[in-house]
Amino acid sequence: MKKYMTKMKKQLAYLLLAATSLCLWSCSNDDGEAPQLKGTETQVPITITFGGAWDTDNATSRVAPPEQGDGLEGSIDEIDDINRVRIITFRRKDASVTGTANGQFVYDPTNDVVTTCEQKDGDERKEAHAQLVKAYGYEYRVVAIAYPKAQEEWFDLNTNLDGLTFDKFEMTIKGQEPSVAGVFDSNKINVMFTPHFFYGYCHLEGSDEPIIKFGETEEEKIAPLTGILYRAVAKVEVKLTVEKYNNHDIKHAALLMNNVYAKTRMSSYDDFLSPENPYKDKDINYTVVDYEEYVPKPNEDETVTMTMTVYVLPTKTKLGLAIYYTFGIPYTKYGWFSAKDISFADGATGVISPDVHRDVFYFRRNHKYVISGTTNDANFDN
Repeated sequence: MKKYMTKMKKQLAYLLLAATSLCLWSCSNDDGEAPQLKGTETQVPITITFGGAWDTDNATSRVAPPEQGDGLEGSIDEIDDINRVRIITFRRKDASVTGTANGQFVYDPTNDVVTTCEQKDGDERKEAHAQLVKAYGYEYRVVAIAYPKAQEEWFDLNTNLDGLTFDKFEMTIKGQEPSVAGVFDSNKINVMFTPHFFYGYCHLEGSDEPIIKFGETEEEKIAPLTGILYRAVAKVEVKLTVEKYNNHDIKHAALLMNNVYAKTRMSSYDDFLSPENPYKDKDINYTVVDYEEYVPKPNEDETVTMTMTVYVLPTKTKLGLAIYYTFGIPYTKYGWFSAKDISFADGATGVISPDVHRDVFYFRRNHKYVISGTTNDANFDN
């Protein structure tokens, strides 16, 4: 009888231990805390790809076209500058395992990876590789971004926030010091450079489901992930024939906009359709988006052009030019272009669609705009 009672006490102790462990697991409020279980993690490969193609629209359209274009055109040259990929992961407890309601996906710093990317065997795309560590009892959302390493100081992700949830994930583009724009008056300009930026999410090969589970079978547990990234910004390429201004050589120039967005949510590619916070460090109408330190001199024998290339989050904005010249003393002029005075690109690279106002332009994500004119097409102030 005594042996029987001892055996019963041991069994009861085991049951209490198991129940206590289950309670600790299912009742924890910290979605970011990994279960302390042995042999419950697995590592799976991730392959990220992206290309240089641009959406294109009907070349005859003169109104704001729908968000989806009529095709894709471009080449590997369009992503020659992109050499970094960052993979960011969020996770939550799997309700089917814990028996609790689904919670929020929370940033997982142990699965935040920066890697390089490169072109593969003449393919018109670049590719990056990394690993995701999955833990039993959790499900994941995995997104990736691509950008030039030289531009990684231009933006911040808010992953430093405690308990960051996926729905609050966002990017902020940082303003630059006015001195970056050289000779132009710091009291008249803001300066902000937008990175060349791609975004996408990862999923199991053969599935579009964005939620990644640990898996039930061995095959599911180690199933590889893949993701395709899409350009989240517009490219604006301004080609200007350099002319003298009032018989004076232009020495420096800056490309201007008046509505450049500085923040976007990052939980979906569609978040880039509605960026937030037009950048203004002070109550100034001119934002420098590119600076040309040395403007080539006009040549009577041949046309001399200056090309300024920028990327921006989707926007409707004025587009203009600032110039610097000397005539005994230095002078600066600021002016906006009018749509009637400049060329809107060719059909192969996209269509600029003026708004109802003649000097306001749409620039849409994953579209390339080539604008041609002269340096004197800007309506400079007096």
